[in-house]
Amino acid sequence: MCKKMMIMVLLFLMIFPAYVQGNDGEKDIPYLKVCIAREVSEVKAEVPPGYILINQHNDEVLEGLEGEIIFVARSEGIKVKAFDESFEEVLTGPIRIERNENTDSLVKIKGTRYRGEIIISSKGSEDEKTLQVINHLEVESYLRGVVPREMPVSWYMEALKAQAVTARTYALRSLGRHRNEGYDLCCGQHCQVYGGADAEFDRSNEAVESTEGRVLTYQDQLAQTFYHATNGGHTEAPENVWSNSLPYLKSMPDPYDDPANEDILVHSRAEWGPLEFTRQDLEKRLESHGIDIGPLMDVKIREKAPSGRVIDLEFVGAEGSYNASREKSRTIFSYADEDGNNQPGLNSQMFDLETNSRVFIKTAEGKREASRLEGTYALTAEGKGRINEGNVHVKGAGGESFIIPAVPTSFMISGFGWGHGVGMSQNGAHNRAIAGYTYREIMDFYYPGTKVERWY
Repeated sequence: MCKKMMIMVLLFLMIFPAYVQGNDGEKDIPYLKVCIAREVSEVKAEVPPGYILINQHNDEVLEGLEGEIIFVARSEGIKVKAFDESFEEVLTGPIRIERNENTDSLVKIKGTRYRGEIIISSKGSEDEKTLQVINHLEVESYLRGVVPREMPVSWYMEALKAQAVTARTYALRSLGRHRNEGYDLCCGQHCQVYGGADAEFDRSNEAVESTEGRVLTYQDQLAQTFYHATNGGHTEAPENVWSNSLPYLKSMPDPYDDPANEDILVHSRAEWGPLEFTRQDLEKRLESHGIDIGPLMDVKIREKAPSGRVIDLEFVGAEGSYNASREKSRTIFSYADEDGNNQPGLNSQMFDLETNSRVFIKTAEGKREASRLEGTYALTAEGKGRINEGNVHVKGAGGESFIIPAVPTSFMISGFGWGHGVGMSQNGAHNRAIAGYTYREIMDFYYPGTKVERWY
C-alpha cells in the first residue's frame, strides 16, 4: 500500500511539476519559461556581479564572466565572448545565467532587464544555426512585466487588479503552449505582451501583489480568460470567433464599452474606418492565403452574429468563391507585402461593407439591393440586355444620372471594436472601475459563473 502511494505521489509530481507543495501545505509559486528572443544570430547580455554562467551540457561553471558578453550562433554550438576579450570559446550549450549571490542587480538582454534566469540555446539545422533566449522566472515576477504592457498603468486600480487576475489565470492555463519549441509562452500578443523588469511600474506591481495567487476558476478548474482592448459595445461568444463554446463566455451587450454611450470613456479604436481596398488589394490578400478564385468579382457579408460580428464573408471570383468564417473574416485581410512587411487584418469582426457598385434595383417583385450589376439584365435603349464588366450609366429614382462600375472596384469597410471581443474588455473594465466596481465585480460580468480563488 505504501509503495503504491509513493508511486502515485511521484507520478503527480512528474505530471504537475509547477505546483509542488510547500512545507506549509500550500502550493509554491509556479515558474514558467518565456521566450524573449528566437531565430537570432547574436545576443548581447550584460551580466552584473553576483551572477554565474553555466554550460548546461556538462554543468561547467564559466568562472569570472561578467559585464558585457556576446553570444553568437555557430554550427558547432554557441560562441561565448567577453567584451573585454578575457574569454572566447564555442560551447555546446545551453548556457544558463543565474544568480549565485544576494544582489538587486538584474541581467540585461539586448538592453532590457529581466528577473529570474536566462537560458540561451542553439536551434536550427547545422547550416542555419540561430539562438533562442528564454527567461525562466516565477509567475508573479512575470506578471510584473505583463500587466503594464497590457493595460495603461494610469487606469483605475480595480481595473489593473482585474487585468492581473486575468493575466495570471491565462498564463497558468497556457503553461506548455509552446512546449514543442522548448518554452511555455512567447512574449508577444500571441500569448501575452511581456516587457521584462523594465516594463514595471509601482501601480501595476501593486495590482499584482494585492492579488497574488488569485485566479479565476470554473468548477474548480482554471478558466479560459480571454481578453481584448475594446468590444465595441457587445462581447462575443467564442463559438462565433473560433469554434468551441464555454458556458462562462457569453455574447451580451456591454454598456460600459459602447461607443454610443456618452457617459463613459470611449476607446480610441472603438470605431474604425472606413478602410478602402481595391480589387487588386483584395486579390493579393487572397493569394497570400493560398486562395485562387480567379479575378475578384464581389465580396458579400452572408451572415452576422447577434452582436453584429461577421461570421460568414464570401469572396466571389470569376472561377469560384471562398467563404471566410468567423475570425477568418478579419484575418483574411492580412498579408506580407513584396518588401516582407506584414499588412494587418481588420481590427475586429464587427464591421460593415460597402462597394462602389452597390445599387437598389426596381424589379417586378419590388426593390432589391445589388452589390454589383455584372450578370444582371436591364432595359436599355436597345431593349433588354445583360450587363457585363465596365461602367454602367444608371438613372436614379429622382431622374439624376450617374456612372457606376458593373463589377465593384473599391470596397469600403467600417467597424467597431479592437480584438476578438471574447471575455474581458480592458476598456470596459476601466469604465466599470471608474463607476465604482471592484475587480471581482468586473470579472463577474465578463466571466459569469466563475469564481476568484487563491490558487497558491
